[in-house]
Amino acid sequence: MLIKKLKVKNFRNLRSVDLTFTSGINLVKAPNEGGKSSLRQTINLALYADPKSTSSKIQSMQTWGNDVMYEVSMQIASDKEEYLLTKDFEAKTMVLEEIGSGKNYPPSKKLQRLYQKFQDFPQRCFLKIQSFFQQRSFSK
Repeated sequence: MLIKKLKVKNFRNLRSVDLTFTSGINLVKAPNEGGKSSLRQTINLALYADPKSTSSKIQSMQTWGNDVMYEVSMQIASDKEEYLLTKDFEAKTMVLEEIGSGKNYPPSKKLQRLYQKFQDFPQRCFLKIQSFFQQRSFSK
């Protein structure tokens, strides 16, 4: 699976972010409190979180001082197929759109099967281990 684009609104200190990734390694560099960990968290939310959740952890991640919940969109590709996954935690909706045909898959078992097809990550911790290096990792 390749993450091609990531769009985030109202998540922690990220009011509005629109990133395009390339194949290979993508490096995100920012000062302390610049949003690097928040970007990693949004990828995790896009892949694994339920926007209908009432969990206090999910609720606490909205932009500070803002009453509107966050939205995460992620364009993913695998082989010749591309999808746009959008999770709106304010509207409590999740849509998977096939980019070539524009077909939308509503939240259902079918959506879960299609989405599972693109998950090369069997566990949440795998994402953190493989794609997140902290500064202290390089200073030793």
